[in-house]
Amino acid sequence: MLVFLKYKKKEPITTALLSISYVFSAWTFSAIRHVFFLTPLILFPLIILGIDFVADKKSPLLLIVGIMLSIANSLYFSYMIAILAVFYIIIRFFVQEEDKRLSSFAKYILKYALYALIGGVILPAPILFPSLYGLLNASTGSGIDINIFPTLKHLLRFIPSFVSMYETNGNYSILGMNIV
Repeated sequence: MLVFLKYKKKEPITTALLSISYVFSAWTFSAIRHVFFLTPLILFPLIILGIDFVADKKSPLLLIVGIMLSIANSLYFSYMIAILAVFYIIIRFFVQEEDKRLSSFAKYILKYALYALIGGVILPAPILFPSLYGLLNASTGSGIDINIFPTLKHLLRFIPSFVSMYETNGNYSILGMNIV
């Protein structure tokens, strides 16, 4: 996060406060138990920085390598990072690009899609395809009935986890909000 904010040329005090807030978020504290959960905290800012590099007509290598490492590390975290990265790309287009025509938007998105294809499918293929094969051929076998839509009671149980380290239903469902 520090490198990303320095690249954006933010003031040193702003950079320090936002970086400290990022480091001491609720997710980080919950990840102390399993270091594996720290990986998205490292890879997400690198991918966002790679998106900025591509938008600033610099090398796409950071974006490609960041996506590759994310896919090779965890499919679960990768799809969450991808959703946030797509939001960032779309918002960045409408906020910073001067030409807002549909054709420019399509070119803009296709450029990132090409780099995502290279970094997300082609390079991690030796790890990705066996993992996908295993996931698609696994049986659940748990016999547990899972409700797709939560009840109001279940949703209300998430409120304490916004401001504390309270785990809703266990399983690392800590939401947390940084207040600086």
